[in-house]
Amino acid sequence: MTKNKILTCILAGCTLAFMAGCIGTSSAISGSASGTDVSSVPAYDSIDDLPASLSEVVASGSAALKKNRSLSVEDEETGMTLGSTAASNFGQSTSMAACETINMTKQAVNMAGEGDKTLCYIQAVFGQMEANGTMPEGLDVYDGQPHIFDMVFGEGGPEGGGGPSKVRMVITKDDAGLITSFDMRACNNTSQEMYLSQSIDTETGQFAMSSKNDYSGSFQDQTFEASNAVVVGGYVNGAGKFEGTKAITMSFDRDWSWGQDTGGEEGAVAFNWMADEGNIAAWMTGTNQFADQGFTFTNRAYSAFQLIDNNTDDANWNAAYLAIGSGATKVNVSGGVTSGCLSAFDDPDSTNDFCSWSDEFTESFDADAQVEDSNDYTALATAGTLPTVSDISISFSTAEAFDCTQAAAGTINMAEIFGNPQTAETAFAACEQLDHRWIDCWHVAGDGYDPEAEQYEDDYGMEGDGGGDSGVDYGELCADADECLPECGCCTVLADCTEAPYYEFMTPEEKAAMTCEIEDGAEFGYCAVPLPE
Repeated sequence: MTKNKILTCILAGCTLAFMAGCIGTSSAISGSASGTDVSSVPAYDSIDDLPASLSEVVASGSAALKKNRSLSVEDEETGMTLGSTAASNFGQSTSMAACETINMTKQAVNMAGEGDKTLCYIQAVFGQMEANGTMPEGLDVYDGQPHIFDMVFGEGGPEGGGGPSKVRMVITKDDAGLITSFDMRACNNTSQEMYLSQSIDTETGQFAMSSKNDYSGSFQDQTFEASNAVVVGGYVNGAGKFEGTKAITMSFDRDWSWGQDTGGEEGAVAFNWMADEGNIAAWMTGTNQFADQGFTFTNRAYSAFQLIDNNTDDANWNAAYLAIGSGATKVNVSGGVTSGCLSAFDDPDSTNDFCSWSDEFTESFDADAQVEDSNDYTALATAGTLPTVSDISISFSTAEAFDCTQAAAGTINMAEIFGNPQTAETAFAACEQLDHRWIDCWHVAGDGYDPEAEQYEDDYGMEGDGGGDSGVDYGELCADADECLPECGCCTVLADCTEAPYYEFMTPEEKAAMTCEIEDGAEFGYCAVPLPE
């Protein structure tokens, strides 16, 4: 059996958890921040000045130093850029290790940015209140005391609608009037769903951000319960840039069901982000049951790689233009089929069914995701320590909890603050971070290679990067749709379902069983196929 197959055969089951974005911290795995001698200490006296956890990383003692960019004058970008690298950038001839390294890095950056997004929403709201004079008289949000507000978003909320129903916010300043901490908690009706804390040492520049999310939901025959936690640590200078090493640590725990299918996954990721390179240690384990076929898996990896900065505007630095160059990844995988050994796991080199797996190896890759025999990072990956698997338990501690029944001091109404939904949506849109959609590397670049996989992912919106051969970006199209689009799987009559992007991949039996499910009182519904009994 090939090493590529060992690396990828479990990923079809793993994909579900990562697609949900459920990543966050664990005591069993952690990053290591450094850079105690910053070139200039931070001095932030307004909430608008607070640094983002995704701010640029520069070498220690270099406030204005730009990272060395491996670009010639005519080059636009190089390496595997986080904001644009998608399924279409990989294929059967590319490195599985590179594909999964992109997955892990984009997920780490994406989840670290969730705290930034929350802070940005608050900055947008209070900035607008100060600008138009709607700040409640006598309100001092910098007094170090808890301020609780009911939130009314209406149509102008983040991402086109929605938002927390209540928030609790505390901002603390030192004697010099500089912000040292920001604390926010949010509720959905009577349940706390979010905690965010940011602290800054104004003497050393030490920065720490911690966030937790706990949520559940259901839609038709789908249910999920998930929690995640993120910790970001490092040292920021007066320009709001990190110096030395920024450490991002995450963990997640998730259980899901979809009709008869059930599963659960948990794991952790630690990303050490430096000016010109990075390393990631990650693990994930889970058990999934699909109809009469089930399996368990444990996947551990350590990756070391070059980081290339493709930003050209230092004033508007964006992590989406950061790219992975050459690198290497050490992988340890194990697992087994617990019921209904799948014929898809047959070993092409043997007549025996492949019902269990266990292997460890290192694969090197270049900046174009091509496999290399070795490079500058091969020895680092080989010598890297694989993380230890442990139980994940994420909950709000007593110090992080928020009683959602507490009375609010006032109401923040977006319609009153911004005047109209369009203005609010524009303000919140500026807060959006790197949008990561997990790449199904098993089918796109591994031994499970499927030439239709790129189109399949694009059509489902898993990886909206140009829509394969169709030239339509379904990820963008369907996310922004304000009407029923059959090409997004929406329907008003059954005939609409023939235009669904996945229709051509269905069996005749599935096509015959397809229905247009419209709930009572709804104007439209979605195409559905009954699960086999």
